[in-house]
Amino acid sequence: MTQREETIPMTQDAATHGPSREAVRDELLAYLNKRHACDVTADTPLLQVGIIDSLSMMKLVLHLERRYQLDFSYTRISRDNFESVSILADFIVRNGSPC
Repeated sequence: MTQREETIPMTQDAATHGPSREAVRDELLAYLNKRHACDVTADTPLLQVGIIDSLSMMKLVLHLERRYQLDFSYTRISRDNFESVSILADFIVRNGSPC
């Protein structure tokens, strides 16, 4: 994580002992809104409206690997997981390591 990246404190999900879906969603929204001129919401179609392209997807993947202890080389991932912040947050909560 770079010095310029802001982090949002994560609350723990009681069932998984990892970050809650809401905490992940809020952090993703902050990350994306900081980098894009338009207002990204939890249901914005990220790929359809061009919020995420191949380069920004790779940057986001690197950020997610660091932030949520994910290893995308071992995680089954598809473009479908990046359709919206809500879908991506669900994916991270299901596949991330406990913090």
